[in-house]
Amino acid sequence: MDDDGRAELLRQGLARLLELNAFIPLHFENTLWAHRADIAYTGRADQYTFAMLARPAKK
Repeated sequence: MDDDGRAELLRQGLARLLELNAFIPLHFENTLWAHRADIAYTGRADQYTFAMLARPAKK
């Protein structure tokens, strides 16, 4: 799978939807993760949290 190509196609599709006013957004998900300042963690789009993805923060 070409992740960059897929992301570009999704971006183009969303841009076209916005041009045509073809959808009405009904829900926006907002998820928070809390951790110590010396730990870095990037949240996942599927909202699963895996401890193995936490790493030391860059100083």
